Amino acid sequence: MAVLTHTKLFQAANDTLELPAPEIPAEFEIQVTGAGTLTLEFQDSVDGTNWVAVQVYNVSTGAGAANITAAGLFRAGGGGQAGAIFRKPRLRCTAFTSGNLTGIVASVLRP
Repeated sequence: MAVLTHTKLFQAANDTLELPAPEIPAEFEIQVTGAGTLTLEFQDSVDGTNWVAVQVYNVSTGAGAANITAAGLFRAGGGGQAGAIFRKPRLRCTAFTSGNLTGIVASVLRP
C-alpha cells in the first residue's frame, strides 16, 4: 500500500488540485482546513474533458455529500465505492465568495 499526499490553497473559483491518476483501486482522504465561503468538489473524468462530482463522506458524521463547504475530514473511494478506479481525480473550487480553504489529499493506493 502506498500513500501520496498533495496540498493546495483554494482562493478563487476554478482553483484546482490535479491528482496523479492511480489507475488502480484507490481511496482518497481529503482534509480541509481554514475558513471561507466556497465550495470544493472532488471530481473524476475518464476523458479529461467531462468531469463528474464524486460523492465524499464526512469522516466525523458518516454523511455523504456531493461537495465540501466547511473544514473537516472526508473520504472518497471507500465504503460503497470500494474498488473504485479513478482515472483523472481532482479537487476543484466550484464556487467562491471569500476566504480560503486548504485542501490536503492523501491518495491511498490499494494494489
